[in-house]
Amino acid sequence: MSNTIKRFLCADAALILLGAIFRICHWPGGGITLFVGACFGIILLLCAAFCSRPIKALKVLFCLEGVLFIIGYFFKLFHWPGGTFIFLVTCILGIVLLLYSAIFHKFDK
Repeated sequence: MSNTIKRFLCADAALILLGAIFRICHWPGGGITLFVGACFGIILLLCAAFCSRPIKALKVLFCLEGVLFIIGYFFKLFHWPGGTFIFLVTCILGIVLLLYSAIFHKFDK
């Protein structure tokens, strides 16, 4: 992952947290800030998954897990239909990926 994408991901995380604070405090602009941050985060995660060479399957799966997590969180936060199901499936998939990574993946550099 390039340094530029990492910097944008950090800025996007700050934007999402700012939107969460606005949403929790019921200040205007919280929903749109979360929406923009979530959309930008999805784009950045997809770029991170497919821009590096060689493309590694585990990295792509973790980035797609991040995209699904953002979508599930967003659906749950705004009380849209299917939010609970998406979030549940995403959490289970995340647990499976993390356990697989912890058991079978070699963390050598």
